[in-house]
Amino acid sequence: MKSKKETVYDFIKQSTDSGKPLEGVSTQYLARRLEMQRSNVSSILNELVKEGAIEKTDGRPVLYRIPSVSAAGTEKSCFSELIGNAGSLKGAVQLAKAAILYPGYSLPVLITGPEGSGKREFAKLISRFAQESNVTEQNPPFITFNCSLYAEKQQKAGLELFGISSSKEEDALSCLQRANGGILFIDRLEYLDADTRIRIMDLSKNIVKHDIILICSIGEEGNHSLIEMCSISFPVRIQLTPLEMRPLQERFGLICRFFTNEAMRCGRTLSISYEIMTCLLLYQCRQNISQLKNDMKLGCATAYARDYQRKNTQLELLLSDFPFYVRSGYLELKGKREDLKKTIRDGYTYLFTPNEEIKTRYQRSTPKPTNIYEWIDKRTGELKNRGLEAVEINTLISIDIEHEFQEYSRGLGSHIINREQLALMTTPRLIELVTEFINGAVQKFDRIYSQSLFYGLCLHLDSALKHSNRSRKLNGSQILETAESHKREYAYCTNFIARLEQEFNLSLPVDEAVFLTMFLCKGGELPDTPKPVLLIIMHGSHGAASLSEVVSSLSGTQVWAYDIPLEQALNVTYEGLRSLILKINQGKGVFALYDMGSVSQLLDMLEQETGIPVQGIEIPITALALDISRKLLLNSDMEETASWAIQNYHADRKNRKKGGDVIITLCMSGEGGAILVKTYLEKTLKTSCPEIIPLAISRKKELLLEIDELRRHCRILCIISSYDPQIVGISYIPISEVLECSESDLPARLNLTPESAFPPEGSLTTNDYDVIFDHLKEQSTQIDINRLKPKLLKAISHMETASVNGMTKDIKIGLLVHIFCCIQHLTEGKELPVNIYAPEIIERNPELYQAVKESMQDIERTFGITFSDMENANVISIIKRSRKG
Repeated sequence: MKSKKETVYDFIKQSTDSGKPLEGVSTQYLARRLEMQRSNVSSILNELVKEGAIEKTDGRPVLYRIPSVSAAGTEKSCFSELIGNAGSLKGAVQLAKAAILYPGYSLPVLITGPEGSGKREFAKLISRFAQESNVTEQNPPFITFNCSLYAEKQQKAGLELFGISSSKEEDALSCLQRANGGILFIDRLEYLDADTRIRIMDLSKNIVKHDIILICSIGEEGNHSLIEMCSISFPVRIQLTPLEMRPLQERFGLICRFFTNEAMRCGRTLSISYEIMTCLLLYQCRQNISQLKNDMKLGCATAYARDYQRKNTQLELLLSDFPFYVRSGYLELKGKREDLKKTIRDGYTYLFTPNEEIKTRYQRSTPKPTNIYEWIDKRTGELKNRGLEAVEINTLISIDIEHEFQEYSRGLGSHIINREQLALMTTPRLIELVTEFINGAVQKFDRIYSQSLFYGLCLHLDSALKHSNRSRKLNGSQILETAESHKREYAYCTNFIARLEQEFNLSLPVDEAVFLTMFLCKGGELPDTPKPVLLIIMHGSHGAASLSEVVSSLSGTQVWAYDIPLEQALNVTYEGLRSLILKINQGKGVFALYDMGSVSQLLDMLEQETGIPVQGIEIPITALALDISRKLLLNSDMEETASWAIQNYHADRKNRKKGGDVIITLCMSGEGGAILVKTYLEKTLKTSCPEIIPLAISRKKELLLEIDELRRHCRILCIISSYDPQIVGISYIPISEVLECSESDLPARLNLTPESAFPPEGSLTTNDYDVIFDHLKEQSTQIDINRLKPKLLKAISHMETASVNGMTKDIKIGLLVHIFCCIQHLTEGKELPVNIYAPEIIERNPELYQAVKESMQDIERTFGITFSDMENANVISIIKRSRKG
């Protein structure tokens, strides 16, 4: 019987030998698949690494792999020229190599994909790889037979392919004969009749005697049954991904290649604006790569003809040079702006030279606009200069304005620290009016607004009042869209504008009601960052699509769906999910909700193949409905059926109180410290304790959304944290005040009564910590608090000495609770929260980082643990009161 160590090693070897990605497997994945304790798997992996049997990666999560496998296949081949060879086409390349290098003879290959996806070009690359690998002679015959040319001449197709009789010298050589010693590529197999296709499938089983490499292709549209039938005779099937499902970076690579080729052809440098690049990246190419290439050719040819007489060395392309549907790509910008940011840079022009160079140029002709009106004027002028018509200019501005306004509103209030500073920049009366406006919005719309949004709104209105003679900039459709999308908010803002006009005896343009509505609905939010995406997977025709549409509508975020027809083959489901996951991933993984069946195994396989983190949860609505329908057929007692369903399917989940009082506790990273404060309050307040909700404070935007949702159903009494999150209308209480407050005074403090008195801010002595350590002792039986206490106090004191600005009482208590939670997690083998800013934090704070490391050494030795640099960075973040250190 295998030992656990052998089992783990063999599983890693099988995973990397089976054609899956070479990056490796994680501890969590191994524990789940082998049904072992995570801590045991981790120990075995560390032993295997020390022995050199496996190696581990440096990133997060840490992955483990066989060293020899990770180094394999790194030699250069013709496939390295293929855009996407390490991305969406990685699996296709591996299959092609496996088919050609198969021992004895190369396996027949079936290439499938939508029209224009590059099936013919991929077949040519397979031929080149066969030469590079010495499977064929150099420059072997590559015979292409396009079946679509014989759709009405089926008999002639058979003669051309197979000939009449190979013994008659007068007969012209057939394609099969001419391909001897090389490649026979039969393109668009779906156009042949059944008899000819059967002969081809027979040929695929007897290619050895003909000395050929057989490659066939089938278009995917409406040919699924034919593909399944032909797959029986072709051991290797390669599916090419549609262009719309390939990452934007790969599409950008294709565009650059095509523009470089056109620059070489016309002998001039091509100048491509950001707007043109955006449209080419986002417009719908129904015929995939071939359409993209042809549309770009047409644009270049139109520009060349327009500029032919000038003979300039540089040729500037305009949006009007391209077909109208290419320009519609800008309409897709709203949901793909973050992907676009990672691919091209806003405001840059791309230059493609005849000598295959690609350059970028940024021209800042005018200073950055100081307000939203200046931006509209500047943008309109730029687009006019690029040859766009008024209708197109209005469309582009209406798409861009929401994003530009978010940037504008964030920038306004970001440098204001407090109301005193704000008072120096605007009038007290305006501040008073805006305060009433924001407080009214909080009550009316059940939302929360950050302090920076309040500052930004004051500064914007101050500018608007000083320049009230501005003319209207927004067109009617933009105003109408805002009024329709946010009816209540728009009406509220219109009334406020009327009050301002009356108060200051002036008239404001109608645009201001739109801008104020944007402030309330969109302003002040943090810029979008890559996040995990939600995917709903259900069996049936439209269940997942309908549910995702409802969730998207209610949440305002993109939710993806994949419906699995009941008769659909498992391999088709796998390929469909694979293409979708590659398309929707933003770099942070995919969270999948699925109803039943083998979806769990498919997601595990896809995680390994694509390298994209996939987390799945089964929500068994289909299975539940199926079981209840059967129960009701056998038993008409609904109460009994309901009890059975609850007992078998109901998740053990604590429901939050509706309409009650809540207290929120916050923690800098993860929820560990927040949970400890929650436990302390529940024990101290006992029966009078309201519901306490611990939250993580790692990202401000998510925190605001969570609190916003809570305010809809509950009354938030206060927020308890180690520092003030600055949320308008909610009281903040430092952790130190809560822990130092007596049991008799604590209820009054949490109910915000003014009678409570608290000790002044000052340094803490060892005795001041007693109440905290007493509470920690009750929370953990694994950690010796008496040993920890002096070492932890010494560590915090050492960190305080190294801190430039010292530490407040709140920071010290926050550190104490946080480090205790870390020790508890490490001793129990749990994962610690990730801080994506760790490298930057350590680089910016080298002295403090060294002090934190030294401070932790005694604790590490005592408890047999190691604090990673990630955790040291978290400690620095707490000391400096900033997530980014």
